[in-house]
Amino acid sequence: MVPRCSAIFSLLALCGSGSDSFRQELQSKLKLAKDADTSLDNVDVPLAVEASRCSQLLRAKLGAAPSLGPVIDMGAPSMVTAWLLREKKVVISVGEEGRSRPADAATRPRTRRWIWVTQPLELLLTTLRELFGDREESRIREPPSLLFIEADQLLQRGALQRTSHTLRSVRPLLSDLAVSGVMLSDDGKEVPHWMLPSVLAPVLDAKNKMNIELPCWTIGCTSGLTGGGLALVMIVKNEARLIRQTLQSVLEAADRAVILDTGSTDGTQEILREVSQQQNFPLELYEEPFVDFATTRNRALQLAGQSSEFVLMLSGDETLVHGAQLRRFVTQHSGYCGGSMPPVMPYVNQFTGDASFYPPLRKKGRSERSVTLHRLMVSPENSIEDLLRIVSENRPFDTDNLATAIHKLAKLRRNQNVPYEVITEDPRWMMLIQQVVENGTAFIWPMRLLALVAWAVASLRERRITALLFDIAAKRLALGSVPQDLSSLAWAVATARAKDAAAAALLRQVSIESTKTVQSFGPQDLAMCAWAFAKVSMRDARLLHLFADEALEKYAELNGQNLSNLVWSLATIRENHEPLMHAVSRTRAETIQGLAQQEFSNVVWSFASLLRTSEMLFRRTAVRVVGMAAQLDSQHLANIAWAYAKISHRDDGLFYVLSREAMEPERKCSPLNLANLAWAFASAGWHGEMSTRRVGLRDPKFFEWVATSAVQIAPQFTSQNCSNLVWAFATMRIGHQELFEAMSNQVQGWLISNFDPQHLSNVLWSYAKLAIKNLELFDSAADEIVKRGVEYLARTPQNLSNTVWAYGVVASTPRHLMSALEHHLTAVRGFYEKLTEVRPLGKSSRAQLAMTVLSLHRLNLTSVAWHLFDQVSRDGLQAGGEAYSNWLFIAGETRNHRREVDVFEQMARTAHTRGLQAACWNAVAVRCLTFGDEGRAKSVLQLMDREDLCNPLSEVLRKRLGDLPAPSSVGNIDWRRREKDEHEWVTNSLGFSLRLNKIEYYKEVGTLHYILSHGKYQDVPVIHRAIEAFTREQELWLKLAGDEKGAVLDKVLALQGKAKLVVEVGLYVGYSSTRMASQMRHWGGRVISMEVDPYHAAIARNTIEWAGLTDYIEIWCGHSENLIPRLKERLPEKSIDILFFDQQGTKMHLDLQRIVDFNMLSETAIVVGDNVLRPGAPQFMYWNSVAGPYETQVVSLREYKQEVVEDWMSISFWLPQSPEARMPMRIPEEVEQLGHDTDGIRWQSVESKVSEQQWESHSQRMRREFAACGIKPFEVLPYQDAQGRSQVDLRPKLYAGYAG
Repeated sequence: MVPRCSAIFSLLALCGSGSDSFRQELQSKLKLAKDADTSLDNVDVPLAVEASRCSQLLRAKLGAAPSLGPVIDMGAPSMVTAWLLREKKVVISVGEEGRSRPADAATRPRTRRWIWVTQPLELLLTTLRELFGDREESRIREPPSLLFIEADQLLQRGALQRTSHTLRSVRPLLSDLAVSGVMLSDDGKEVPHWMLPSVLAPVLDAKNKMNIELPCWTIGCTSGLTGGGLALVMIVKNEARLIRQTLQSVLEAADRAVILDTGSTDGTQEILREVSQQQNFPLELYEEPFVDFATTRNRALQLAGQSSEFVLMLSGDETLVHGAQLRRFVTQHSGYCGGSMPPVMPYVNQFTGDASFYPPLRKKGRSERSVTLHRLMVSPENSIEDLLRIVSENRPFDTDNLATAIHKLAKLRRNQNVPYEVITEDPRWMMLIQQVVENGTAFIWPMRLLALVAWAVASLRERRITALLFDIAAKRLALGSVPQDLSSLAWAVATARAKDAAAAALLRQVSIESTKTVQSFGPQDLAMCAWAFAKVSMRDARLLHLFADEALEKYAELNGQNLSNLVWSLATIRENHEPLMHAVSRTRAETIQGLAQQEFSNVVWSFASLLRTSEMLFRRTAVRVVGMAAQLDSQHLANIAWAYAKISHRDDGLFYVLSREAMEPERKCSPLNLANLAWAFASAGWHGEMSTRRVGLRDPKFFEWVATSAVQIAPQFTSQNCSNLVWAFATMRIGHQELFEAMSNQVQGWLISNFDPQHLSNVLWSYAKLAIKNLELFDSAADEIVKRGVEYLARTPQNLSNTVWAYGVVASTPRHLMSALEHHLTAVRGFYEKLTEVRPLGKSSRAQLAMTVLSLHRLNLTSVAWHLFDQVSRDGLQAGGEAYSNWLFIAGETRNHRREVDVFEQMARTAHTRGLQAACWNAVAVRCLTFGDEGRAKSVLQLMDREDLCNPLSEVLRKRLGDLPAPSSVGNIDWRRREKDEHEWVTNSLGFSLRLNKIEYYKEVGTLHYILSHGKYQDVPVIHRAIEAFTREQELWLKLAGDEKGAVLDKVLALQGKAKLVVEVGLYVGYSSTRMASQMRHWGGRVISMEVDPYHAAIARNTIEWAGLTDYIEIWCGHSENLIPRLKERLPEKSIDILFFDQQGTKMHLDLQRIVDFNMLSETAIVVGDNVLRPGAPQFMYWNSVAGPYETQVVSLREYKQEVVEDWMSISFWLPQSPEARMPMRIPEEVEQLGHDTDGIRWQSVESKVSEQQWESHSQRMRREFAACGIKPFEVLPYQDAQGRSQVDLRPKLYAGYAG
């Protein structure tokens, strides 16, 4: 008989039931066997078996308990079977079905102690349990002692699965189980030395680990050796914590040490030299960079040379025990060549405390073939084809070379960037995979080799064995591991991008083991493991926080890659670890300068993803980015730009460098990178600041490049790419016909069905924002929305509001979509319920409501808009000024006086201060009296009396009604001046200093309070002086055309001469409108004033009523672009004599052109623009003073109550007969760009602090930029007359055709 590789297991406490006939037969044979005295002393047991560790373990176990019962032998008879019989043990051999048992004397020992059965193992075990049960009449005193399994059984194709299944089915019969074993090879073949414990012990739920022993695996002569003894060979890096113990443990066993340090920074080298000197121990220390495990390990063995016969390789966390016995082993087997050898003594892992019987002891004299083959494979000149040829010509491989071949092929593919299929579909690759599967090689690789191979196979997307390797690794980890094994395996799973059951099981086991040993993790292991879990989206927040805690403890040891991977991992799963992020945010400038491209890209991306701001970190990183931008790839450029924009940190120099590098011809940008770059530029804050306002950086050249590049690769765009790209162009108001046609074709072609609601609504919004009326696109989208259901679109209210707004702007009203929208918006649990889930309504919800209300009116769904208002009113919600403004616009558009009063009443009920409530209630009463509804006016005034809200204007209105009782109290609503820190500035969650939203209208209510207290009823000059006095005394800036600007308006009225109609865009509190109307009423003129803020409109109605000018001033509430068409509908052509713009400067030219297109300006009209220098109206000034049909002069003056800041007020005479009047408006790109910058500082003034010095600097810059664009109007300076009043002398109209 041929000795076979074998393993031994002991099973205790069997239970179950079996067949009666089989039980009786087995019981009978066991009794005969127990009484048999036959020995097998004449059986020839080879010396290899006699001296094997297997026999030693059996002898020790059986000798300690000689009364133990039979041994169950699963497998063909072997020399070990014979040995057991010779030791007078009863052996039950379990054969396979259909296989005949040995019958002749040569193969079968003649003894009753050997029982051959062919029944299934489960039945055998069940029957044995019954025999050793509680029934006295059937009890056999000696229970079964061992279950003996041959390794060959488990290495055959399919055998492992079958055996595992069998044992799993038997497992419920075992109340307790202890597992131990050995595996031997007499013919020099490598044996899967850990397969049984790693595969079967978990199946059996064994509590203890298997101790495995394997003889030296290398066979060959010792020729070429120049010395004997044992050399310790190590690869180390940052092992200072335990390296001293490791060295001291091998002093009595090893003759010398060869240590390769791959970059320690913790003093490991000094400790090594110190121990060598103190112990007089020969130690050779080499320092070289780490390449990969196989290459660096082979380099260490090469450095060891031929001076020692044996090599012991340990890790820095391992300690040898029983060194003296190892010394005796080395001495005894010196010069040994071939055959199997007894195993060496164990080493102990210092972290886990576990002992192992598999020390990596290597005997020099490795087979020449193996060494030569390894050198062939690791040659740097190899190509993929070279390596595959080596594979085909040198089969079979030993385990190390097999792992090396697989790993090298994966690295070559990555380095050469060739398709996976070049390797995985090659028959020679299949040879390697077949050897892994068939020979059980995967079971015997050390964990580090297994991790390397797992990574290699994963990186090649080789799905055929990835799951197998992950499954094996998960079972091995259950037996113990070190941090490097855990991190390497996690890294392999991440590389595979696997999310199947095997990958999930492996990561769960990695998580369990990592939690136990996290304190032993080095920085690299922490970072790799964290990165891997985040990469596959396995959100193990507890584990990542443990990693982050440990990283903080070892922060000084972290390098740039460790830092970036850790924060990237936290950001990817949206977990904020405050202490670690804070530490990273304060990273020193020199550390940042040492970060590689991927590292600082990941850091800023992570901070932005977690919405964490760090002015210091981002400013320091910007310097690094600019310095090495040319080395960044397109993804890094896009990620960095995205990160800076995400937190609204705009550095114009940084963004310029990023854009110009991205535009380099040799670069190729993917759709994702193009979309992210465009989004970043559109979302950036204003220059040099961090803000929540996304002003954007308008770079026409850059956006033209983005558009051109996107058109070329349009078919590759995903839904999100399309959405982000067109959103960016729309936000920057940059139209590009070819781009939007390409994106439209992409959407309508195959992409529209793949759009999620947010992407679809963003695309529609973008087209509408740029007034691109692509009805084909909108019709296709309508079909898709109706097909999916409006509920699908309205999963978030913003998607629905954006979509409705877009259809309203382009005036597209597909009948089926309109019907679906009406049904959803009026449903019981529809849009409104989702929008108002959080109360009070936030800024975003109020904006979405406002968009929806206006758009419904545009889509002829006005009744639905009022349905929403009724719901808001019923619930007593504060809908926000924008929504109220839109409802007032609709009421004015439809002349629905009742609804207008309803809106003002809702504003009064939900106002945040008593002063604002009183102003709104007074506005309700004024409008009721105007419409002739005295009954409602009386009710309002009575309510104000009950709420103690009556003020002097309320009393005037009460007296007008006549029959109301006197109010219980009349007086002003209390108002006091607040310090700025009380009402103007707050700090938001990002740490930005912001102005409070207009919820109190503090200054405007104070102005009204001052008017009613100090301004005489119906005395306009006194009222104006009260407003000016309030501003002066309280040192509060108000957006008024007062003082010098008021003098300009007076002069314009005089120049025009009895103007019949003044249209004002920007009412505010009513100062300029009452100033002009008080003069115009004498000749029957009137003022139409447009105001977008409904609370300003309500306060102005109080001012106008107190001035007695309600009959001469008409207030239209809403956005000017929506109100201007009403002029056309309600007024005759050429009826506007004076057009006064006191609004956002970058909208003035658009509104002016709308009015001109409607032919509403009279032949002698004068156009006045306020604040055209500060913040500025570049497009308006260019058209009025350079290219358009106007004759313009400006008055250079100081902004009202800000004596330092210069501003301009423009006065333009309309020249309808000039050639320019027949030309379309065209604004140069540089002027548009200047307008964009103007909006930036305007928004900054709204949300942040802008000093007078900053304003003055801006004004001077605008002067220079205006001049560069040709804007050099005639300037007029105001002066003061003898009474100290401001005066201005305007230049008369010079145009020859002027008839006025």
